[in-house]
Amino acid sequence: MKIRKRYVALGIVGIGAALYLRGKRPEQVMAELMLELPARGRSVEAQVQLLERSGQKLLQRLKTLPDSPQNREQLRHIITLERWGTQRLRVFAGAAFEKDRSSLYRPDEHLDWNELREEFADARAELLEVVRSLGDAPAGQKVEHNSFGPLSKAGWIRYLDTHAALESRKLKV
Repeated sequence: MKIRKRYVALGIVGIGAALYLRGKRPEQVMAELMLELPARGRSVEAQVQLLERSGQKLLQRLKTLPDSPQNREQLRHIITLERWGTQRLRVFAGAAFEKDRSSLYRPDEHLDWNELREEFADARAELLEVVRSLGDAPAGQKVEHNSFGPLSKAGWIRYLDTHAALESRKLKV
């Protein structure tokens, strides 16, 4: 009898998952599970503290890494998404939405390693300033991500923090 109850419970979960996933792209499901759910319920202050800590940690790490073409390219990518995402967060404060490409926010190719580190510090400081200025966005307000679809303010902040952390792992000693 116990086995049947497990199968029934598993079947109910499966049906619920199928109904939830119906009509959703895999990217949207991933965004919900990896970005929105973990960020839900976090205060603005908690989000700011998270961004401050992770930004300082990355800046400290950047000081220990060598200047190489691969590291410069990877840091350019991190900065690009940081700037692009900051612009999307401004939409929560009333800025006009523009479905632009992240490549428009890419740092100049001629910047050296030290200049790129400063660019990251500036980009993170700007992100923090925008997040602080937003306060609590109205419930349900979302802004489009080019790949993941609509994200809440908390989802965007989680995306930017997670992106920088994951992409920084590709920087080589």
